Formats: sequence, C-alpha cells, structure tokens
Amino acid sequence: MKATCCLCLHRYGHNKIERDTYPVKLRVTFNRKVKYYLLGMKLSESQFARLSTHNNLKARHRELNHYLQKAETIAAELQDGFQWALFEHLFYKEREEKPEVRDVFRCFQEYADRMFKEGRIHSHNGYRSALNHLKGFHPKKELHFF
Repeated sequence: MKATCCLCLHRYGHNKIERDTYPVKLRVTFNRKVKYYLLGMKLSESQFARLSTHNNLKARHRELNHYLQKAETIAAELQDGFQWALFEHLFYKEREEKPEVRDVFRCFQEYADRMFKEGRIHSHNGYRSALNHLKGFHPKKELHFF
C-alpha cells in the first residue's frame, strides 16, 4: 500500500482563524489512516482555490509545493516499509549539529532556515525581517555576541 499526500484547507470550526481564514495542512493517508501536518500558513477559501493562478499568491504556492514534494518523496522512499513515526522524523528532520556560532546574523539566518524547514513560515518571515532590520543598523558583515 502506498501513502498519499495532498494539501488541504482545514475548515473545521475550532481551527478557524480570524476573518474566514483557515490553516493549510498537509494530509497524509496510509492504510485508510489520515494524519494532518500544520504548514504554518493560513488562507481563505477563495485564496486557496486560486493559489496557483493568482500572482500575489505564487510565493505561497511555491512554499506549499516545497512541503508537498518533500512529503511525496519521503513517502515514495518508505513505500512498503511506511511507518508514521519514521515519516514524521524524516519530514521534520533537523540539520546536523553545527559548532557554536558567535555571530548574531548567522544565528538569525540559521534559526529562520530551521523554521522554514519545519513549516513555520510566518515565524521564518518574522526572523528574516528582523535580520534585515538589524543589518540595516549595523554596517559590518558580522555582529558578535561579545
């Protein structure tokens, strides 16, 4: 049996967010069991329907497709030996441990990249914005902690 993956707008009452927007989730189905994974993005029904065609939404479409392709690749690799715990581990896999970094800019960038990989898109965007503002106030390429 093969696992299937798709994007869906999770329109259930308690998940409804302000102004008729709902969280976009990755739905993975294997042996009739369904699990939903939050991707850190919320859209209205009309935005979700025209996600691939509307110019203002193309960046979000690329982000969502990144996660969908990643999930499909993992599911294809696991194929017959599919296990939920293994899928989740591979989907949310952290980067290898790196040596301690003493540069503020690099820490911001690495943390933002980690959030993007985890599907926390809005947090990723916030950290990138903060990083850009910090770089605007500090003329050097590096900003050391001490």
